[in-house]
Amino acid sequence: MPAPAALAPVAWKAAQLGAVAAVAWYAARKARPDGPREIWRERVLDDVEEGVETDFSRSSEDSRMGAAVRWKRGIRLGVKGPGVEIDYSSLTRLKLRRL
Repeated sequence: MPAPAALAPVAWKAAQLGAVAAVAWYAARKARPDGPREIWRERVLDDVEEGVETDFSRSSEDSRMGAAVRWKRGIRLGVKGPGVEIDYSSLTRLKLRRL
């Protein structure tokens, strides 16, 4: 009767994959916004120039560093295959103040 022992690893793997699928489904369901997008955030990120911009400011009281990054590329599978455009924008600020 070795058959039940051989099914144990298969059942364990099925449980793992089922758990991952359930978490992915739940996250995808929760990720959809209920209302309209906040247009002002979209506009600010659309206005970021492509490349990397940084600025530094230092005074006796505090220091500040800011960065803006935008990377925009199109990827296509084959010459006339399906494609997708990737547009990554990020704004960052780090402020340090002496106490």
